[in-house]
Amino acid sequence: WAASSGGLHFIVFDDSADVGTQGDVGSLGLLGELKVSLRPLLDDSKARVEGAFTLKRSISDPASPGVGYLEVSIWWEDTAFGAAAFGLPALTAPPMNETEFQAVLGRLVRHLNAMGVQNPERAFDSLGAAPDTELR
Repeated sequence: WAASSGGLHFIVFDDSADVGTQGDVGSLGLLGELKVSLRPLLDDSKARVEGAFTLKRSISDPASPGVGYLEVSIWWEDTAFGAAAFGLPALTAPPMNETEFQAVLGRLVRHLNAMGVQNPERAFDSLGAAPDTELR
């Protein structure tokens, strides 16, 4: 999956948006999305993938304008080689509560439905099962 999917897919929503019950993408508070390749992490256990990546309104449309940036830093973390090795502090953000999780999951599923994904729950279960697996 990490080698062939195009990368880790980030979908960014505006948390302050008034989310309606309609399925159209405009009502979801979608700010943008991007994919970040994880290929370097497969080739080197000490590699880092980092930078300010451009959010696009739609990654499926090559002409989609950039709408902002997402700063990302991804690396392998284990007991021998983790955040401390880079001089970085451990993450201290509290996890989402159930209500927040359900709100985010609902927006994500509705976004995927609007993109044509027929069964998002099943699609997530099957990702990576076969090299040619797609979200459809």
